[in-house]
Amino acid sequence: MIEKTLTVSAVICAYTFERLEDTVAAARSLEAQDERPHEIIVVVDHNAALLDVLRGRLSAEVTLIGNTFEKGLSGARNSGVARASGDLVFFLDDDAVADPHCLARLTAKFADPDVIGAGARIDPLVDGSLPGWFPEEYLWVVGCVYRGLRPGPVRNLLGAAMCVRREVFDRAGGFESSLGRSQSGLPFGCEETEFCIRATRVCGGRFDYEPEASVGHKVPPSRLTLAYFIRRCYAEGLSKARLSQLAGMDHSLSSERSYVARTLKQAFFRNLGEIFGNGDPFGLARAFALLLGLACAGAGFALGRTQGEGGRESPVFWRGWLAALGRERVLLESAALLAVGTGVAAVLGFVYWLIAARAFPAAAVGYAAAAISLMNFIGHLGEFGLGALMMGEVKKFESPHRFIASGLLVAALCSAAFGLAYAALNTLLGLDFGNIARGYTALAFALGCGLTSLTLVLDQALVGLSRSPAQALRNVAFAVCKLALLAAAPLLLAHSRLDETTILVSWLLGQLASILLLAACAPDAARRLLGRPKLSLLGPHVRDTLAHHGLNMANFAPGLLLPSLVVMVISPATNAAFYAAWTLINVAYLAPASLAQVVYAVGAEDRAELARRLRVSLGISMGAGVGVAIVCLVGAPFILSLFSPAYVPVASESLQLLGFSVFLIAIKYHYVAVQRVHNQMKTASLLVALGCVMELAGALVGGRHGQLFDLTRGWFIGLGCEVAIMAPVVIRALLSDKGRIAGGFSVGVDALSVEDRA
Repeated sequence: MIEKTLTVSAVICAYTFERLEDTVAAARSLEAQDERPHEIIVVVDHNAALLDVLRGRLSAEVTLIGNTFEKGLSGARNSGVARASGDLVFFLDDDAVADPHCLARLTAKFADPDVIGAGARIDPLVDGSLPGWFPEEYLWVVGCVYRGLRPGPVRNLLGAAMCVRREVFDRAGGFESSLGRSQSGLPFGCEETEFCIRATRVCGGRFDYEPEASVGHKVPPSRLTLAYFIRRCYAEGLSKARLSQLAGMDHSLSSERSYVARTLKQAFFRNLGEIFGNGDPFGLARAFALLLGLACAGAGFALGRTQGEGGRESPVFWRGWLAALGRERVLLESAALLAVGTGVAAVLGFVYWLIAARAFPAAAVGYAAAAISLMNFIGHLGEFGLGALMMGEVKKFESPHRFIASGLLVAALCSAAFGLAYAALNTLLGLDFGNIARGYTALAFALGCGLTSLTLVLDQALVGLSRSPAQALRNVAFAVCKLALLAAAPLLLAHSRLDETTILVSWLLGQLASILLLAACAPDAARRLLGRPKLSLLGPHVRDTLAHHGLNMANFAPGLLLPSLVVMVISPATNAAFYAAWTLINVAYLAPASLAQVVYAVGAEDRAELARRLRVSLGISMGAGVGVAIVCLVGAPFILSLFSPAYVPVASESLQLLGFSVFLIAIKYHYVAVQRVHNQMKTASLLVALGCVMELAGALVGGRHGQLFDLTRGWFIGLGCEVAIMAPVVIRALLSDKGRIAGGFSVGVDALSVEDRA
């Protein structure tokens, strides 16, 4: 019996003149195959002018048609399938070229009747090489086969070069038009994933990855930037959320779980090892990019899941909540990017202090924690509110770079001077902070104060310029760099040198490295920030700046001074345990802090929408607080034991109490945001300053007997009294639009606008 030779219909989808030459090259690569396809179909996506030009550029053997389905890649592919007459349909991207043996090797896979589709190896075609910071495990970002993908059965194929039996489309249908690329917006994906999951469910069989068949996929420089990397990872998360609604959570994330647990985990430690093993300076940048990409995809998935179940009816309660979230997408996306960067940095900060607790003496950890908190306090003191001012005002400048450069210079110099002044005062008063503020360490401490202040202003200027991805980049880079340096310290230094100075230096060098990585990986953002300082630009804003500054200092002072207070009132060893708990609870403060920060930034532009945005923000913050309180109440001993078993009896009760402080902190942060929007900084500063005194006084009175829990309880009572005074202002702001409480608590169907229903 003679086995039938399978015929192949090759489909290329084109849409833009920018890829005209690439499209022609793609078609010619198909004509040059060892086993030429039965037909070559080029589908033009709703672009009549491009269709006319291609008629004169492609050979007569190429079938040229327009997209008759929805605009976008999925619709164009479905148009190609409708026209195809071969046994197999091979899809090739318009910016890819197939190896002459590609089709023959893919077609051979279909000798196995269980194979319903096969995909080729997709290699990146770039000018030169990939950027040093770009991890090969993320080549899917640019549509190529990523490191870690194994030959054989796979859940889904990559769309740049995949071959599918024609009958599969007849039985399972075409590509889902609500997924995949369109000609505008974010770079979405997952249309191939959804199709493959559906096809496997309907038809049975399997999809295979065949690395012996290869194509080259052109990757323009614009897709090798950090900005595109972040956008693509974020869009992938949104796409996966939509996919989970169409195909179910288990199928949608099965490969991703393995990818994260195996591929990314191995890649992270391998790249960190290459810093020391091979002397590769980009190993740290790749490790950072691995975490950043995962965090951005996670943020996109989380936000995507809030958009509802793809039209499925939901109860009135949840429809109102989802509608409120949908209307505030800008708020949530900006806050998510802030929280992503700060959240990843905080998680790595947890690991940082865990390593410190295991490798350094308890007293050294306590001294270093107090010194770093004090450095942050001085950094806030010396920035004079410039960060908050720029976040709200920088967009009003036509050329903001000189304004920002002036703020960065003033903040850095003033904070460094304050750091030196503190070192001198520490010597005069004979305060016991170990080696901190002595000799050369005093200079490092002062430099750290200056860098801390500079990065505070830098981060908030980036938020004001709508460069939240760059802000996330710097925060995560700082966390990765200081962690790598601290982890290397026990390997490079004698045990006697592992003291508080070593921890401080790792922190300082991490700050420097994060600024350099920001300049290298996000040059566009760096150019927006760098200019020749012109201090006169700050003159008209002195009053506003000082108002913001007073509010900032009163707001942050208790949290930054508490570790130093523990050292002075109790002991540095006790502060080591307290700082572990304090670091953990500050991770929980990220949600309300990020949301309140964006409420101010967005509310400053549109006060009329403040109440609605405030309800969404505060509702999410309180929801997060419930989870934090439960985790701390149940898991405090276990969590602290990860640092050191000695921390458990010292700080467990304090961490359990701190878990409930998230509710109070959320109200405090949102009070500050509301007062800033209404330009009531003077009133807010006085009240928050009074609250600062209450918090610190409560801690001092509580700690007078030398017990950490009593100190924590005193601080908590002071914070509660402060929030009781602030709460009426927040409640009035919540109800300022005629009292309709919509922040996810009780919106009915009638509250939805016609646009929301559509």
